[in-house]
Amino acid sequence: PKTEGIQAAPLLLRDHWRAKLATDDLVMQYQPVVDLRMGKVVEVEALARIREDDHLILPIWFLPALGSDDLLFLYQQGLTQALAARQQWATDGLALGIAVNLPSSALLDRRYVDITREVLERYPCSSGTLVLELLESEWMDESIDAESGLLALKALGIQLAEDDLGSAYSSLSRLRHLSFDRIKIDQTLVAQIARQPLRTLYFIYQLTRLGHDLGVKVVVEGLETAGLIEAATILGADLGQGFALAR
Repeated sequence: PKTEGIQAAPLLLRDHWRAKLATDDLVMQYQPVVDLRMGKVVEVEALARIREDDHLILPIWFLPALGSDDLLFLYQQGLTQALAARQQWATDGLALGIAVNLPSSALLDRRYVDITREVLERYPCSSGTLVLELLESEWMDESIDAESGLLALKALGIQLAEDDLGSAYSSLSRLRHLSFDRIKIDQTLVAQIARQPLRTLYFIYQLTRLGHDLGVKVVVEGLETAGLIEAATILGADLGQGFALAR
């Protein structure tokens, strides 16, 4: 999970990681997202990593080290890398959508809208090609400002996804009052399949039905076995990602 198990790190190490955001040591890895009905890769999710010698530092370690300005800079750098990669793939004949993570605070910080617009001007893509996935973090009040921020981002021709649905009450609350284009069922919920198989399948089905009733696409994360892929497909999910499909 993107936020579960967040780790503490010494102050000097955190400063070291922050400095790396402006270097080539910030790298994006890409996990394919599959259309479950067609059995075809239709997009990738861009995931930030920090290179440290011969290994990569995961977000559970470096995200707690970042302040609001650092998160904004990480978003700018990550979005630029991701859209540049997508443009190169398109030139090579591989047309894919691309998803990039977005902190919840972005809905209240209009700098994210400006940066997104600027990067899209450098690396244009058709409407709906870019998906911004709003990360689960703190609960966000049902404010006009948050809704206004979401609409300002959508006005740029992008889609907004409610990430990690089912991981906390807050995600359901946000889904109720914000107009997302898709929802992602959290992998921690899917991981309960081994312990509570029927109950977990029921939850996936109900959340999928909820999404479809709201007129949005449903993505299931954490598909780590062939059985889970089959189950998500039978239960009606639109898209899937996980190690059984691709790392």
